Amino acid sequence: MKRIIILLSAITLFTAGFLIYHTNSYSRSSVQWHSFNSGLQKARNERKPVIIDFYADWCHWCKVMDQTTFADSKVIRSLNTDYIAVKVDTQSTERINYINRNLSSQELAIHFGIKGLPTVVFLDKSGEVITLLPGYIKAPTFSSLLDYIRDECYTKKISFKDYMEGKANCGDRR
Repeated sequence: MKRIIILLSAITLFTAGFLIYHTNSYSRSSVQWHSFNSGLQKARNERKPVIIDFYADWCHWCKVMDQTTFADSKVIRSLNTDYIAVKVDTQSTERINYINRNLSSQELAIHFGIKGLPTVVFLDKSGEVITLLPGYIKAPTFSSLLDYIRDECYTKKISFKDYMEGKANCGDRR
């Protein structure tokens, strides 16, 4: 009887460890997206910059960006570590609270000046707009852009072009 209890305990511990490991590895294998409202609150609490992915289900390049850029391991690691990642479906009926206004997702897109999809908006740690980038962005370029913004190179008047060409360094951790 004692052997059965020990065996069952060992199986239970193994199963629990297996589930914990796979849950943690799954969370590291994809971007941890947040809704707009919860994402901005989390960013304020953690003092992290925000990336907002404006998309729609009908948008071909939005799907390509999800399948390639946002599936890249380096991009995933950077977004989950250094940023709060937010997705906004421009076709959603969800109401969004922003700057003391209750907006639809389309009104929010208009507020940010979104003219096409996909468009990525970067906000700094205080919630101010850094830049918005329309269109599909390949993973290597996007990864470098995440480093550039994380290291606040834009505040040091270093152009992204100079940063990419290695003409300027602003503390990157590559």
